[in-house]
Amino acid sequence: MSTTTPKLGLPRPVASDNVTLANQQALIDAIDSGAAPVASPALSGVPTSPTAIAGTSTAQIATTAFVATAVASIDTSRLAPKSSPAFTGDPTAPTPAVDDNDTSIATTAFVIGQASNVPPLMDGTATIGASKKYSREDHKHPTDTTRLAAASYTASDVLSKLTTVDGLGSGLDADIVRGVNIFQQNQTTHTNAIGLTEAVRWKNFGNGHVIFDASAGTSPNNTSINNTNSSVPWQATYPSLMGWNGSQTYGIRVDSARSADYVNGVQLRDNAGVLEYFSGGSWLSMGGAIIGASDITVQHSFATEYINIPSNYNNGLLVAKFIPKGIGDAVISADMKAFAPTYTNVIYLSVFQENSYDNNGNPMPQFRFTTTPGPNWRLPIGTMLGGTNTGPTTPLLATGSSGSNYINVSGVLRIHSRDPIYLVSYWSGEGGGGLTLGLKNIQVKYDIIG
Repeated sequence: MSTTTPKLGLPRPVASDNVTLANQQALIDAIDSGAAPVASPALSGVPTSPTAIAGTSTAQIATTAFVATAVASIDTSRLAPKSSPAFTGDPTAPTPAVDDNDTSIATTAFVIGQASNVPPLMDGTATIGASKKYSREDHKHPTDTTRLAAASYTASDVLSKLTTVDGLGSGLDADIVRGVNIFQQNQTTHTNAIGLTEAVRWKNFGNGHVIFDASAGTSPNNTSINNTNSSVPWQATYPSLMGWNGSQTYGIRVDSARSADYVNGVQLRDNAGVLEYFSGGSWLSMGGAIIGASDITVQHSFATEYINIPSNYNNGLLVAKFIPKGIGDAVISADMKAFAPTYTNVIYLSVFQENSYDNNGNPMPQFRFTTTPGPNWRLPIGTMLGGTNTGPTTPLLATGSSGSNYINVSGVLRIHSRDPIYLVSYWSGEGGGGLTLGLKNIQVKYDIIG
């Protein structure tokens, strides 16, 4: 009895079988139909093959094991991702056709190929155009033959064009700027005079600052203003009008300086008929000499001794008066004493000067007179001054508990004007038995230094 082959299952005769021609042909047909051809076999199922050694590069069949090993060994860090790859070096791509307009990669060859080789059009009507070409950097436009060359225009041509469009009904008036006639009309002499009918903006002074005519007493926004003096005096940072000849600036005279708030940057004022200037935080009178404090040069001296000095801040004794020879600092000294054996007493010397101020801008008088008029030049030295609320503010000199002997006391007085200066003395304290008061040898010392 015949058996079958283990792989293809073909009948395999044994010695007792009678093999006929038909059996032989059937066997050959079975082999032909069941075997895979050598050329381009179409295998099915799960065919196997010997796995080649890793790195093999021949015509040997690559099994799945060989491929898996090869893929695992690939360095993916050297591969570009499909989404947004960042190529390096000199990557290439197929060059699209000229005028291509899709998502193909535009190579350098494609970009250069889109440059136009046609000269720009001349004398045409402005259009957007439809060409995908672009112009080269060094392209040139031809001369527009519909325009007159600039060289053909003369000054007379330009003037003729302006005068042609000027005038009523023309739609354009050469004398009108933003609806305002800047030239004065119906002039018989100053035909080219400019009429300042609206505010003119400064070239370089903040936003909204303008020059305007204030003679009507109204501002550019029609509010009422002083047409004589500005609300803010001029100073060096404010605009200045000047003349210009192309190389130098020139001063401009505007009528006359009837009332000047500043002269060369110095602020001035009229203080009860005395012209003063502001310097170093103080108002100083104009004119006269400049004086400086001295310990030697006596300009005014008052030797009289006074022992009957009023007290209690309600009285004052006029002990000296003088007119300073200038403005500046002066040393005022005096021999003074105020002593009682068991009580505290102080003798004072204060200064009074009308229309003057100290370094802090406060009124100069250091002795106040509220209900009784203050000293004046007609009052003789030795006059007792007094009244309700009469008394000192800040004394210049003071001494107390000096014993029965005189001591010399001095202080520096800043003089701001040449108005008369009055020295007033008084004392305060507890009084008491044996009280000794005295004042003598008042001296005013200063040098004339300028």
